[in-house]
Amino acid sequence: MNREIGDELQEIQPIGPIFRCSDFAEAPEIPEEMLARWRTTANLMAEIAGVPTGVITRVHPTQLEVLVACDREDNPYKQGLRADLNTGMCCETVMQERTQLLVPNALKDPEWADNPNVSLGLISYLGFPLQWDSGEVFGTICVLDNKENAFGSTYQKLLETFKHAVESDLKLVTQMAERRRENVEVEHLLTDRRHLLTLIESTSDFVGMASLSGEVKYINPAGMAMLGRASEDYRELTVADTHPEQDTQTLFNVAQPTLKERGIWNGELSMIHRDGSLIPVSMVLVLFRRVGRQNRRQIASKLTRRSWTTRRVKAARQSAADVADLSTCARHRRQCRSGVEASPVRAGSYQV
Repeated sequence: MNREIGDELQEIQPIGPIFRCSDFAEAPEIPEEMLARWRTTANLMAEIAGVPTGVITRVHPTQLEVLVACDREDNPYKQGLRADLNTGMCCETVMQERTQLLVPNALKDPEWADNPNVSLGLISYLGFPLQWDSGEVFGTICVLDNKENAFGSTYQKLLETFKHAVESDLKLVTQMAERRRENVEVEHLLTDRRHLLTLIESTSDFVGMASLSGEVKYINPAGMAMLGRASEDYRELTVADTHPEQDTQTLFNVAQPTLKERGIWNGELSMIHRDGSLIPVSMVLVLFRRVGRQNRRQIASKLTRRSWTTRRVKAARQSAADVADLSTCARHRRQCRSGVEASPVRAGSYQV
């Protein structure tokens, strides 16, 4: 590149951005193979129109970049060159108004006589805006000449065709970027799932999952051990296999309606050990939907063996109270036999 031309472009001082910075947030990069195809397009534009300059630009918050350019030696706009915005460039008007711009001879048009292209010897301009699929501005596609050129309708239609081809590529870039983001999100979800599964597998509480119809979908190792079925496959069990009949009916007739209404249910039931004994448990059920399978609803449960201890404590307290009452009654009878006036007895007046 001519050093003086390059220096002149790089030294243009910015006045301020003409686009919202949010327009450029996380904008995807253009693949190299696509840029190579665009370079071919730029060469074809310049060759067919018989002009020194054919370029595709990309806008940044405060600058316009020559993303690809034709290979002609007399083209002053080389790939990678940047110029500051708000300096009166034709491309700025194209992006701001998002429409085609034709300037046959800037020297004869007071509006464009001082635009930066003129100082580089380019006096005619034809350009179209390039937009992402979202409608946000990407840049421009344009051809410039060093002599007066009205760019007939054939050239205008040709350049518009190239514009649509580039915008189709931009749509593809957006789709590929979205797939990459989705893949990253899926990987994060899988990582979270692995961490959650590790936590569930290592907890000492019973954690399980079942369908509303009673089909067991999962029971963690601690849960299977609690049921005395550590060596068995939980997929061969149903809710009815793990609960006595009365509690099974409670789950279907009491818990499920509450789950469907509120999304959560808790209570105290019993589970059946493999040897037939009952295991009192505190149970928390949560209803959730499995996305992607016709919104199939399932129940996640967390159980602890707290009820057994609670019942034993209650029974012990009641036994102690009964003993205290019997002792009081015996003392009352002895006092009556000895002629001593007895104090009245109030049930439930003893604390254990």
